[in-house]
Amino acid sequence: MVVRLEMQALQDTGSTFVDSRRFVTPSVDMFGLHKAGSDSETWDSLEPSKFGPALLMCSAVYVRHAVPALLKYFQQIYPDLVVYCPHLSAFAHLAARSKKQARTLPGPGSIEKIVQTGGLTGAEFCQLLSENPPQLEAIEALKEDLELPDLTLNTSLPLHGDHYSDLNLVTTTEELADEWADDAATYAAQGKAFAFVGPLIDVAGAKRCAGFKKEVEELLPKRSTEEQLKLHRRCSAMDEEFPMDVVESAVAEGRNIVLVSMGTVITGDSSNHGWEATDGSSMTGKQLCQAVFKAVFAELGDPAEGGGHGPLLVVAVGPQADALEGVQVPANALCRNILPQVDILRLKPRVFVTHGGQNSFMESMFAGTPLVVCPGFADQPANGAKAQGMKVGLCVDRPVSEEAAARYEGDVRDALRQVSEVPAFKHSADRVAQGLREVGGVDRAIQLLIEGHG
Repeated sequence: MVVRLEMQALQDTGSTFVDSRRFVTPSVDMFGLHKAGSDSETWDSLEPSKFGPALLMCSAVYVRHAVPALLKYFQQIYPDLVVYCPHLSAFAHLAARSKKQARTLPGPGSIEKIVQTGGLTGAEFCQLLSENPPQLEAIEALKEDLELPDLTLNTSLPLHGDHYSDLNLVTTTEELADEWADDAATYAAQGKAFAFVGPLIDVAGAKRCAGFKKEVEELLPKRSTEEQLKLHRRCSAMDEEFPMDVVESAVAEGRNIVLVSMGTVITGDSSNHGWEATDGSSMTGKQLCQAVFKAVFAELGDPAEGGGHGPLLVVAVGPQADALEGVQVPANALCRNILPQVDILRLKPRVFVTHGGQNSFMESMFAGTPLVVCPGFADQPANGAKAQGMKVGLCVDRPVSEEAAARYEGDVRDALRQVSEVPAFKHSADRVAQGLREVGGVDRAIQLLIEGHG
């Protein structure tokens, strides 16, 4: 069950597409619902754009909204095994809990980091939800409807404790996992095991979902204006070449590659986190992304005609028509709406300049490519801090003040220069990559699912 824009990539695997909108309504304002039903002054002090993602992942109201339709669907197909995301699809686990086998993917401790970006500790968040009438009413209804009297759903620690199943596949290693030692004994007593399998990297050339805008089906209209095409394909003599051909040729020549991508959400049209949103910072998504692009081009751009002397700068700019508006693109840059990120990372770029989403972070670590993380929201700041703490890269946080915004481009340039020139970052990334290769990846995940189901 995924969103419609992921349909083609999913069907290419031989799976059947089921639109997630059959079960959940993305437009529901969960923050507004919880705040309206509470007289706690704490809600007034919270920033919806920062706190909203954590609330969506922990809301019993959201779960209660989705469970009836999903139960009906399960009764139709009667699945032998349910694999789900505990952050966004806890309703799948609860709907399947008493009758089906369920397996989840992200690991423990991760939700606490997301809650902290909203300004609360895990304990404070639990306290807030435990005193919230809409949350409590939804929990009581779920207890009765699902015959699960032990549900607490984030009104007591550990957060997401009810979201996990008996076997949980964690797409990282124990070294890279978020802190969860305080909760380990609780999960063990409940019979909940966590298997660290590393990132689930697909085969080369696989179809994948890419950046999107909610209001359009295509990244650019079929009859795009010449200016739109120029903005999204501006890269001098490389204009009509397929990106992977250009990248592979550069690698064969011994040329350095620098990959740049700010993800799908910040470059999209989400009202809270997208292109025009500030997300509680002093920069919109557009300003943030363009500052990153400008920093990379200023630091590593080759002004010479043909751009054959500097590194090849491979930049995914996203779906917006004005993504490169006002940006001077050097001749050694290849800019596209979308790029095959996993395939490019397989070729081991010198540096990956990224927003720091979990998939991008883990894919880069699997390749042994050091990072410059320019986070936007949710888990991205935590991943940036993790990259810096592990010495596999540097993090340049999203500016909050106007003063920080004014120096942001320069800060990104400085970070890129350090990560490019200091060998220790590459050495640390290679060490992490070795650990990720040893935990098994897709093959081990499949084995565990088969063994658990049998």
